Amino acid sequence: SIPLGSFFVARDTRSHSLPFQDLLVQGAHAMGVSVQDLGVVTTPMLHWITRQSNLLPDKHHHPATKQDYYQQLSQAYVELNHLLGLQDQRILPPLQVDGA
Repeated sequence: SIPLGSFFVARDTRSHSLPFQDLLVQGAHAMGVSVQDLGVVTTPMLHWITRQSNLLPDKHHHPATKQDYYQQLSQAYVELNHLLGLQDQRILPPLQVDGA
């Protein structure tokens, strides 16, 4: 489980992201805060993982992962195609996702 006083950090691929993240983590540790480093992820992924990890945490709860995000996204795609009546097609239309 995620302890109280923890937060998630992530970064993009810009050259200044890692040094900025390192400073953020150092400051958090100086304040006694636990940091969960997600590495390089999209902003929507960071938001989703943070939200999922904060939903009703209990003793059986584990932090959401990148794999959980991909599973949720792919399941939503399957459900969308079912709602559109496309579930029986062998080749489904492409899905474009803006992960800025």
